[in-house]
Amino acid sequence: MFANGFIVTALLCLSGAAALACAVQVFRARSGLARVDESGRFLIAATVLGIGAGWARFAPMLVGAVLAAVLLWFVARIGLGLRGTGAEDRSGTGTAAFRSLITLSAGWVLISVARDGVSATHHPANQLGVIILDLLAAVVLLITAIGWVLATFAVPAESKDIRVPRSTGITEALLAAALAVAFFAIA
Repeated sequence: MFANGFIVTALLCLSGAAALACAVQVFRARSGLARVDESGRFLIAATVLGIGAGWARFAPMLVGAVLAAVLLWFVARIGLGLRGTGAEDRSGTGTAAFRSLITLSAGWVLISVARDGVSATHHPANQLGVIILDLLAAVVLLITAIGWVLATFAVPAESKDIRVPRSTGITEALLAAALAVAFFAIA
């Protein structure tokens, strides 16, 4: 699917780093809710890593089912209003909604790769509108990654804004950047 070696390398590095960071956070989580959230993020990052490595064409239905389960978890968190009580579990419905959108984005990349036959010349619909939307999604996800980095490192100490924990901000930025590269590659 990805004809350019630089794109494949960037996708593998970003998604591999995100998957590694998510795996570390699964083991560092102190509550069950945080552990399930981090496991969901790990599965999303592992899916994007598998897409970059070319493994998505072998079991797209299985990977799609895993992404559907992750999406159901985050949607259930939104619907039920599940909120953690610890310092690391401050994430509520807004974070679950963001992660639902990230899961849907990974699902679209998976569908594009699965329908594509892993060829850069056969886009899923091979229509200009789909290609433009993929490029627009890549730009939005790149801006999202930059936003996570700024929310993590650029909030002054004297500000009343809440600084994002470094582990969360870096992981979310890596995952958003990996998805931006994937959207660029399928466009």
